[in-house]
Amino acid sequence: DFLWNKISDSDPQQRWSTPICHSAGGGDNVLVVEDGFLTTKALSRWKRSLDADGAPKLASKRLRAVKGQVQFLVAPDGSKAVVLEEDVNTGHYSLTVIDGEDALDPVNPSLGTQYELPQDKLTIAFWFSPDSTKLLCLTAQGKSKEDVTNQKSAFKVGLNSEMQWTVFNFPLQELGEYDSFKPTPYFMKTYVPFFSQYAQVYNPWAPDSRSFIYMTAAGLSHTPLVGSKYCLGMDRWQNQGATFGTWTRQ
Repeated sequence: DFLWNKISDSDPQQRWSTPICHSAGGGDNVLVVEDGFLTTKALSRWKRSLDADGAPKLASKRLRAVKGQVQFLVAPDGSKAVVLEEDVNTGHYSLTVIDGEDALDPVNPSLGTQYELPQDKLTIAFWFSPDSTKLLCLTAQGKSKEDVTNQKSAFKVGLNSEMQWTVFNFPLQELGEYDSFKPTPYFMKTYVPFFSQYAQVYNPWAPDSRSFIYMTAAGLSHTPLVGSKYCLGMDRWQNQGATFGTWTRQ
């Protein structure tokens, strides 16, 4: 019971950020990239299937082929995942939703409903709301997916770029656009490239999923989507020099 078990082999040529644990379908599972596919794997010993020789093994299921630099997150309730793929060398970019807890469950054959998130803006990082109904996207102001396709290796988002927030509401299938701003260069360099790692402990969303916070050079900004019981007094929350803001868990 205390032995290490290898879950997956990973080719160093495949660039992906971090495994994401989840509980879709019950038990413990993990989402990884393996052999060029986004794959959901069981960790709980009771979630088993049979290999080609009929021997029991931990269940595993390929969800979709991926390429380029890949980052992904699973909604807190395990109902969906979002996958970001970027490869400027070939001009490839996609932001895909895998909808359905059955899809993430390694023992269920369903692949769920998979679709491109309906927005043209270039998303470089994202966070699920705590209630799993919304996705907060950090987008590059004035840049689109087509820019990656057309410019390929010449494309870049600078550390001093203007950014904009968008929020996608899954139940309503609606996209809202919010303030544009300039993050600190340190945030763009240190946090954004590894957002799927930090997202497991750092989330801009308020606990009620009705507002979010972020840092600019002027200090902390608070954006309510609708009436939120978490109200920040802006005059009291100026904190120049900070890199990011987050919330205590409740």
